[in-house]
Amino acid sequence: MQIDRSDRSGEDVLLELESVAERVATAAGLKPVPVVGDAPAVAALIDGTEALRTRAETAEKALAGRERQVQSLEDELREMDQKLGGAATERQQLVMTLESRQRAGEQFARLQSMFAPDEGVVLRQNNNVVLRLTGLSFGTGSAQLQKRSQPLLKKVSDALSLYPGATIVVEGHTDASGSAEANLRLSTERARAVANRIAADVAVPGQPISSRGYGEDQPIASNDTAAGRARNRRIDIIIQTNDVDPGN
Repeated sequence: MQIDRSDRSGEDVLLELESVAERVATAAGLKPVPVVGDAPAVAALIDGTEALRTRAETAEKALAGRERQVQSLEDELREMDQKLGGAATERQQLVMTLESRQRAGEQFARLQSMFAPDEGVVLRQNNNVVLRLTGLSFGTGSAQLQKRSQPLLKKVSDALSLYPGATIVVEGHTDASGSAEANLRLSTERARAVANRIAADVAVPGQPISSRGYGEDQPIASNDTAAGRARNRRIDIIIQTNDVDPGN
């Protein structure tokens, strides 16, 4: 505080100093003291003011420390949330996988129960399901389905309704009798005939169904016996699904 002595008396200056000292003492929670003539009281006022300033600095440091602690706790909470969130996501994915496996296992078991041994067998190829039909009847050297095959084809159409989102591929196979060229042509025509019939009867309109012939190239038994050749003359229906193999 600057004091202009040109227009103020010494007494005025002392009175103002007294007033300032009183306000300082009151703000510091100390007893007001005169600033002139009482050195111990003035010293006490100074010490009290210094103590107040020290407490303020200490409180400021403590507040800064608490803020750092709060920030550290917030960082830990954020990290825990991220970890817990990741764990929750992993758990949800695991539950979905288990549910998918259970659903796939139930579909597979139901599909197996639909066919007698002399009609066909249900197999797995990775995530695909293979319906291997050995009970279909064609004329010798012909792709014409015989009438007695109708009940089995109806079963096939019903079976495919278990997999409404699947892509269906009908594969034709023959034994090794005759020329390879003729067998390839015959297997292709038979596969196409079955695919067309399934497409007409299937309960899921628009379900993708294609066909392909392999001739004698993929035997599953020996062509040296009548039983082996009968097994090789087959139609494989590949059901391509996105389900997880329940065995894995």
